[in-house]
Amino acid sequence: MKVLILLQGRFPTEKAYGVTTTGTVKALLRLGYQVTVFSVGTSKSELDIKDNYFKLKHYSETKFSKTAKLIAFSGIGLINKIFWSAFWKLTYRHNKSTILAECADIFWIRDFAMLHFVPKKRPIIFELHGLIDKSKKVNLKFKAEDKIVVFAPISRTIENQLSFLKSKVKIVRAPMGIESEFLETKEGIQKYLQRIEVLQKDVLKGLKIGYIGKFSPNGYSKGIEDLLELAKFNLKEKLEYEISITGGTDNELIMATNKLLEYGLTEKDVKISGHIPHRGVFGKMKELEVIVLPMPASRRYVGFPLKSIESVASGRIVIAARCRIYEDIFNQSFEPYWYESGSAISMNNAIKEAFRDESLEDRLGKGIEFCSRFTWDARTKILLDALKSSQYNSIA
Repeated sequence: MKVLILLQGRFPTEKAYGVTTTGTVKALLRLGYQVTVFSVGTSKSELDIKDNYFKLKHYSETKFSKTAKLIAFSGIGLINKIFWSAFWKLTYRHNKSTILAECADIFWIRDFAMLHFVPKKRPIIFELHGLIDKSKKVNLKFKAEDKIVVFAPISRTIENQLSFLKSKVKIVRAPMGIESEFLETKEGIQKYLQRIEVLQKDVLKGLKIGYIGKFSPNGYSKGIEDLLELAKFNLKEKLEYEISITGGTDNELIMATNKLLEYGLTEKDVKISGHIPHRGVFGKMKELEVIVLPMPASRRYVGFPLKSIESVASGRIVIAARCRIYEDIFNQSFEPYWYESGSAISMNNAIKEAFRDESLEDRLGKGIEFCSRFTWDARTKILLDALKSSQYNSIA
């Protein structure tokens, strides 16, 4: 069977959707599917997928559609949005026959506009990565009526919003995944605990605490200020922690360096470094003893931070700001060590709680077990099974 993934952005890309698309493609290939991805053209040639049953195609663009795209990418105002919409209408018209010629058995999308690209009565897996605008709800309901659709919201908050859809529509919560090879082993946890033991003898001096991820990818902070507050506390109390913030773009690095001055800190107090390729993230995480999951500054963010699962899968102590985002992810089977966002004292108390925890080894093991349910293979199979069930019910 063939799966056709229709993207509304460039691919390959180091952006989060590029990582998730790559994970999904690899899982589909391992499950025996043929996969074709359609994306906007890119000059990047590095693609971490080598398989005879995989094809990457870029949407064919006319001279006028290329001009519309350039204008759309030049800013974020109303004019840019109009030209973005025009670009996709032209792209649909120009690529409709090519997409049909693929003879796909299943369509896989993650953008509302891509519903228009899918032929009638074709099975769809539709990932939802954000809340649906009121203006799109009626349109979504209408477009889903003549298609077999599995809606895959990535968080509980998004799932709850889909209550306006009729019960005949299949809804399966599908958080982001990880590659199973990145789950820390029992041996790895034992080595980590030995490091912890040495640090405890030295009153946690040299304890490596860090955040890994973009600093402000959508115009709002991902919460790196918590690390800066902890660094101030670290200096004041002479704790001698080693604090780091990793993963910023060039502009984000400049912004973070300026923030150091605002907090009365220097680059000796907080190590700030730039983006690292996704495959290098796990190595960086394992250099740390404590990983911080801060609260994003935007209340509108309802997604599923992939780093939350990756952090726990690394087998490290994870402290997380108590907020809806992480409470949607973690449950009674596993929870990180919670702290109150904006409070360095609360962060330090969470770290101390972890080091006093007599069942730390068991807790880390439960974290690995929890993350094993979030592999790309498990996620992809659940969604495909849901689609097969929907197809069976529609025939019956």
